[in-house]
Amino acid sequence: IKETERLSYIINSLMELIQTNVENSDFQNVRMDELLWEIKDELTDKTAENRIDIKYNLPFEPSKYTLPGNRQLLFIGISNILKNAIKFSDNKEVHCEIFCDTKGINILIRDKGIGIEQKDINKIFQPFFRSANALYYPGYGIGLSLTNNIVRLHNGIIEIKSRINKGTEFHIIFPNYK
Repeated sequence: IKETERLSYIINSLMELIQTNVENSDFQNVRMDELLWEIKDELTDKTAENRIDIKYNLPFEPSKYTLPGNRQLLFIGISNILKNAIKFSDNKEVHCEIFCDTKGINILIRDKGIGIEQKDINKIFQPFFRSANALYYPGYGIGLSLTNNIVRLHNGIIEIKSRINKGTEFHIIFPNYK
């Protein structure tokens, strides 16, 4: 039963990866503050131990943090990073911040977890890649590859800063459309 569940998870993850090839015509306006709230809600519902602190430093005008995109894919992509932050920091509080600047809509996700070795940072978006220090945690190396495809589909970029045993920061930037 465990192996069947594992295979089912892998197949579903690969199907989500394939879905990232949707066309931009499937996009709708997504308020990123609301999306983050929904993600936090879902992750908090799954286990009370998950502590996600979100800071909203947003302008008064919602159009500045509304993104044309696929809501379901954005949900999957951002929640993958938050799930990893929780998992690799042994349920310590994860900090998330959303703000707008001249680059666009910014989402910062910081944890105080195991970190990523510098030599592995460029590899973590490859399907099935797992850092040596992550091998003792559950996972298959699909989530960040999927997330990277989703962010790129929305013309965004992901920047990463990490220090071993100090934590990791994912900075997602979606460009301004206004």
